[in-house]
Amino acid sequence: MRQDKSKINLNVEFGEIVQVFNVMPDDCIVKTDTTNKPRIVRLYPESNLISSKWWSISLTDTTTTILERYLADIPVISFEDLLFDFGLSEAANIPISTADADVRFRLNVLKAILEGAQVIQIISPWKISDATDFILNAKEFAIEQAETRSGDAPAFAIFDGDATSGITLNADRVLRPVKGQMREMEVCV
Repeated sequence: MRQDKSKINLNVEFGEIVQVFNVMPDDCIVKTDTTNKPRIVRLYPESNLISSKWWSISLTDTTTTILERYLADIPVISFEDLLFDFGLSEAANIPISTADADVRFRLNVLKAILEGAQVIQIISPWKISDATDFILNAKEFAIEQAETRSGDAPAFAIFDGDATSGITLNADRVLRPVKGQMREMEVCV
């Protein structure tokens, strides 16, 4: 199979956070150690919640009812801790129909983790409140879930400019394209 020369290879490892500068997901071919075609979920802060085979949603549902239904057979440390770690405590009892983009985004990330995404692409995280803490907590939750399922935690590929310095400082790797290839940047603290 011939690779499109205009696209850049983006190799990610399961369970890592990679911040990618100066390129968007459509300009990349994402690969992992085990597959050249990983299950990728791309999320924008303004994405709506979408029902799926495992994730049914009604506009009258609250964050709590959705999570209780979805997490019924999935071991979690505690429901309250999950709400807190995902920044959903204050939105626990509001109907999804009135939930803001921040709540929908957080639920979409949780959904992607629980449905087995291998790579979660997050676009413009600066639009999400406390994005750095949220992404770090999501990574920790994903690793815990992968251990209980004997699987791999997804890689989190963060596509953004320099507006998210907290993510840059906490990422496992920071990359940017140089002459058609991804190069790791040195992050000075």
